Amino acid sequence: MTKVPAARGLMTRRTALWALMGALPAACAIEPGRGRFPEITFAHRPVFRLDVAAIEVVEAYRPSTTALHVETEWPMPPDAMLRAWARDRLHAVGRAGRARFVILDASVIEVPLAVAGGIANALTVDQAYRYDASVKVRIEAADGAGLRTARVEASARESRSVAEDITLNDRERVWSAMTEALAATLDAELDRAVPRHLRAFLR
Repeated sequence: MTKVPAARGLMTRRTALWALMGALPAACAIEPGRGRFPEITFAHRPVFRLDVAAIEVVEAYRPSTTALHVETEWPMPPDAMLRAWARDRLHAVGRAGRARFVILDASVIEVPLAVAGGIANALTVDQAYRYDASVKVRIEAADGAGLRTARVEASARESRSVAEDITLNDRERVWSAMTEALAATLDAELDRAVPRHLRAFLR
């Protein structure tokens, strides 16, 4: 067995310690990975049985490519939630006619907020961004001859702000909660409006 001189052994330990300490800042700077969030569905909700042969989902809204629009970054973007609503709650049970579920809006805008500077910023954690989400849909129905038609619209809005030191995972948790809130509001709106405005097509 070969003996390592004491001085050399101490240097080796110091080198390893400095290497470990040098690696710590890099490890702390790593942003946590994307969390896993449950997909929003409406399969547990009652179905609207429409007297039409087919139901078409039309995406009239197109996500913007500007920096302020962030809807495509959400764990479940608003338009995906809206498609899930149409899939789970609208069923075609007729032999003729057609219904259209039109997505008119599914936007999320990131609004920068004023953050205190200097010493004040060092002593406080400010709200740095506000997210304004908006969804709007229209349901249209027509019989095979086009003599009987009906339509209904519904919308929902949600706004929340986040702190300047929020992590990516916590930010996505806020986004996911906003999608759930939009879903609940829109679902309740359509629950009231569909029986009233599409009564002639309900079976």
